[in-house]
Amino acid sequence: FHTRWTLSYLRGPLSRDQIRLLMGERARPRPATAPAVATSAKSPSPMREPASGGQAPVLPPGIQQVFLPAATPGGAPVYSPGVLGSARVSFSDPKLGVDVSRDVVYLASVSDAAVALDWTGAQALDIDVASLRNAPDPGASFEPLPASAAQPRNYATWQKAFARWLAQEQKIELLRHRETGLTSRPDEPERDFRIRVQDAARTARDRAVEQVREKYASKQAAFVEKLRRAEATVGRESEQASQQKLQTAVSLGATLFGALLGRKVVSAGTLGRATTAVRGVGRSMKESTDVQRASETVGAVKAQQQQLEAQMQEETRGIAAAFERPAELEQLTLAPRRGQVSVQLIALGWDPE
Repeated sequence: FHTRWTLSYLRGPLSRDQIRLLMGERARPRPATAPAVATSAKSPSPMREPASGGQAPVLPPGIQQVFLPAATPGGAPVYSPGVLGSARVSFSDPKLGVDVSRDVVYLASVSDAAVALDWTGAQALDIDVASLRNAPDPGASFEPLPASAAQPRNYATWQKAFARWLAQEQKIELLRHRETGLTSRPDEPERDFRIRVQDAARTARDRAVEQVREKYASKQAAFVEKLRRAEATVGRESEQASQQKLQTAVSLGATLFGALLGRKVVSAGTLGRATTAVRGVGRSMKESTDVQRASETVGAVKAQQQQLEAQMQEETRGIAAAFERPAELEQLTLAPRRGQVSVQLIALGWDPE
């Protein structure tokens, strides 16, 4: 807690003469032509006179004053009055995944005009409230303080106006990529956000391609098994056909050999062997047909397998083409909602600049 005059409340409000009496030893010597004590009713109020000796004007209770740090330390600054406001402004949108807050500090000029203070012309200060000082620099002097800034009730009005103005003035601009669902961070450069979108798009593309491959994996496995069985059938039928051909050839050769060398040109045994050889030729032809049919089955399975592979490749290329298009970003503007502007400080601010 800081007070200007301790225990002064025991006497009640101080008169101008009492204030001059208390400040007499500290006051800077006046020119000889100036009256020692101004008793006229038209004399300027002590609050409107520049204080001297590094002391700020005497303020009534209820007004907090702060001093901005000088950009270049040293020297004797001349402080000009203003009204300083500090607040925390929050922005949130659960759908966009945005929940951020920022601390803002503004300094508005104050006067005795009909509109003593207008926040629309306030200057944004890039300082931390913790860097504000409670006392002026040594040897500082002060510009006149408007009467409106010496009335405590005005600060409550200015605080409400400050909160309303911030609710309308404070906004954050964001970028949104609908396909990936990403939203830029406050003050994130567009280039950095596009890089994040590209990384997310590549990840989404790889995931989509993997899902397509998983979808076709069972069908591919079925075709592989079907092809294996078909090729096994071809091998078995080919072996049976070879054996049958060999057996038929042996039987036919034996029949012919027996018919040529036997004593009887035609005998029952010769006819039986001939009939068996003819049946063997028929079985050989059947086995050859089975081999051909099995080979055709292998060809059909391979064609279906290639068709499935081409279908998967086409779907994969479609996914890749969809993600290779330039990212389309939409602009979003977020303003603070009701209750998201919290005023932390309204005070008389002395600016050394």
